[in-house]
Amino acid sequence: VCKTEETLLDNKDEEDDNDDDDDDDDTSGPDEVDDVCQTEETLLDKRDEKDDNDDDYTTGLDQGGDLTSDDDWKTKTHQLEESLDLMRREFEEMENYWESKLQEERSFYAEQLVINDN
Repeated sequence: VCKTEETLLDNKDEEDDNDDDDDDDDTSGPDEVDDVCQTEETLLDKRDEKDDNDDDYTTGLDQGGDLTSDDDWKTKTHQLEESLDLMRREFEEMENYWESKLQEERSFYAEQLVINDN
């Protein structure tokens, strides 16, 4: 993304050089592109750090990567059971939603058949 912005900025500078007008009102420059690129890189770094932290939290593993105590196993089991319950609820909600949508479509189709037959 940053290289594209720099290319666009270079093309704009070339167009400005080709123009006979000496407008110095252009506020965008290399510094502005650098700021945008730096901001994007910072946001990407923060996202990656968050993903790493989430992975550490959700695994419930110690530094060695093993579940070492009964508490670790219980915690991990509890997390997995909660996750499974959430997935089941979400699945049921989605199933109900699509069943109702399908029923609506069937009703609409039946009404359209009746209207077209008359």
